[in-house]
Amino acid sequence: MAAYRVFIRTSTLRHRVEVTCRIPLPDLDVDPTQAPAMGKELSEQKENLERCAEELLFPQYFYAMRRHIDRYDCSELPARLLDGQQVIVLPLNGLVLGGYNVLNKVIYLDCNSVCGIGEISGGNLFGHELGHKAMDVKSGAEWLLKEVASILGVGYWENRQRLRELVADETGNLVTGETEDREMFNATIDYWKRKEIQKRVLQFVWQ
Repeated sequence: MAAYRVFIRTSTLRHRVEVTCRIPLPDLDVDPTQAPAMGKELSEQKENLERCAEELLFPQYFYAMRRHIDRYDCSELPARLLDGQQVIVLPLNGLVLGGYNVLNKVIYLDCNSVCGIGEISGGNLFGHELGHKAMDVKSGAEWLLKEVASILGVGYWENRQRLRELVADETGNLVTGETEDREMFNATIDYWKRKEIQKRVLQFVWQ
């Protein structure tokens, strides 16, 4: 069975966004046979493995997060929603690509998705989780969800969770300018309804 050690690096980016990368790599102290491509001697393998983390893996995640913050800055969303946010980048299980923890106020993002590997862009995923944050920390979320339900012509109470996901999706779209649509109500949202929903999202986050 493979043995791993988690390498951790933290960087503070624009708007005091603190990004921590937690990346598991082979633990050669437990099993020295795990990284033969890294060199002939164990000491050489350890050195090359750490160099790979420092020069390739961590820089690509921090660079990707800088790009997502840049896109956020170009959006109509307020900087205060982003300011001081703590983000942890790590491998997730593929079914869940991100999450906002209400208890510790941390956003968790899948490391591959942050770099654009997958079905959803890293910027959209980041914006999606910021949408969940907004609904969890700001008053008026119930008003927003009811407004979105009215625009879509669906019931509020029985669709509350799906409405939350849709609002988070549209927050991600506001960050990236994309039209990511998971068809939460079994149909694509048409252009004008999407514009109305995004207008309500902006009203909510700016209030």
